Amino acid sequence: MLGRASELGVLVGIWENVVSEKRPQLVTLFGPAGIGKSRLAAEFVDLVDGAEVRVIRGRSLPYGEVTPYGAFAAQVKQVAGMFDTDTDDTASEKLSAAMAALVDENAAELAAHIAMLIGVGKDGGVGDRQTLFFAARRLVEALALDRPTVLVFDDIHVSASSMLDLLETLASRVRDVPLMLLTLARPELSAERPTWGGGLPAYVALPLERLGEDHSEELGRRLLVAAGADARTANELAAKAEGNPLFIEELATSLVEGRASAGELPSSIRGIIAARLDTLPPVERDVVLDASVFGKVFWSGALTSSAEDRPARLEALDSLEGRDLIRRDPVSRLQGEQQFAFRHQLIREVAYSILPRALRTKRHRAIALFLEEAASEAGDVAPALAHHWREAGEPERAVEYLLVGADQANRGWAKDEAFRLYSEALELVPEDAPERRREIGKRLAVVAQAAYHAIDAERLVRHSRPESEPG
Repeated sequence: MLGRASELGVLVGIWENVVSEKRPQLVTLFGPAGIGKSRLAAEFVDLVDGAEVRVIRGRSLPYGEVTPYGAFAAQVKQVAGMFDTDTDDTASEKLSAAMAALVDENAAELAAHIAMLIGVGKDGGVGDRQTLFFAARRLVEALALDRPTVLVFDDIHVSASSMLDLLETLASRVRDVPLMLLTLARPELSAERPTWGGGLPAYVALPLERLGEDHSEELGRRLLVAAGADARTANELAAKAEGNPLFIEELATSLVEGRASAGELPSSIRGIIAARLDTLPPVERDVVLDASVFGKVFWSGALTSSAEDRPARLEALDSLEGRDLIRRDPVSRLQGEQQFAFRHQLIREVAYSILPRALRTKRHRAIALFLEEAASEAGDVAPALAHHWREAGEPERAVEYLLVGADQANRGWAKDEAFRLYSEALELVPEDAPERRREIGKRLAVVAQAAYHAIDAERLVRHSRPESEPG
């Protein structure tokens, strides 16, 4: 990693203060796509991770997989050893056991409230969101009391507003424990949430600028030398990439693989990635295009349509990982399935744009069937299933999952998300089904009214409750 020594030093300094003074801190790494947010976070985690420190990553996923508290839910599932393939009963038992091991009092009640928050089960409810957020706070405090903890939240610019609310609540309410909330975001977050971090007692925004000319050239030279290529083009490569590390890496790869030459370097990162995908061996290209339909994260089991093609496709996944187009995740949401992620969201976006529309429809249907079989009871998978069925051209099946997702969001007091999902469901119901439309319309009206009053209600609760009570 080049050109990020000062930013890494800032992160390490913040962490040392968090640990020594037991003062929680919210940190946001800001920067455009490819600028190196994930790499900087990984370098920081490598420095601090160990037996004395707990690091848990959570990812907010775009393209139909956004759930009200998705990144936090992913972290809770890691703590409790839960999988999306678990039944509701099994997931609840694991969550209850994890809470009992972490807290001394009210573990069962706290587990029930966290279950509502992350979409486990379909029963129960509470009268306000502060009760659910208080349970999340108790869990986070217990983790940090056990040992210094870093919770990493990737891509929060695509998070639901409820997830951002939870993060700001944790940052403002958790006290006297060694906890860092490390969030990564593109600049779009500032447009979506202009007040992000405002008024919090311990918040740092750390913008990542483009690499300087010297560091850009040095990175290009090292990449070319490592591949046994002529490093004399490093200065041209650096000038073309304009300080974006991902662009530098892809330009270097295009030179090494002979898809570009000195003096004729492409000027578009998307064009470079598209050309790279086009030159892949047929099986690898098919696999990466199919995987792009899933989103940034995908599973190997969804990419094999028959026993005959499974060995070749698994080998293709291994080769794609070797080319650093995809990476294996250490933890999978689906038990028994190897989970992968595109190295960068831009690679996924370009791959999806290449896939012909007719094939997209077919692939979305195959993925929906795969998810139904693998995670039929996982409430936070419902929005993804709705997305895939809608893109597969089956709106009736999409409506069912939109309603499941909306109901779960409503139980978790993510009223904005519930409103969005109910609205999408209503749009997909035909005019000649008036009773169905009326039923959804009633749910939509109820959640709209609740969302309208939620902010004022939360203000009243905050001012009327002592700090020790939920909220």
